[in-house]
Amino acid sequence: MLAGNTSMLKITDIGKGVRDKERLVTAHWFNPPYLVPAGEAVKGAHTSSETAERTLALHRGWEGARSGPKGSARAPSA
Repeated sequence: MLAGNTSMLKITDIGKGVRDKERLVTAHWFNPPYLVPAGEAVKGAHTSSETAERTLALHRGWEGARSGPKGSARAPSA
């Protein structure tokens, strides 16, 4: 899995030279993360649903490690 954390560059463009394009995803968390423990996985043109779900599972795991209100996670399509 190759995850980026930028909204300025599209993960599809970043991964042009990557062989397994279905494993590309943009992973965002919201700031400040210790107060807003929420994240999202933004799929690129070829990102698989499995990659998006695994990314969201990582976010949910990180949320459980922090105190404070729980956020939500989503995987919008590109």
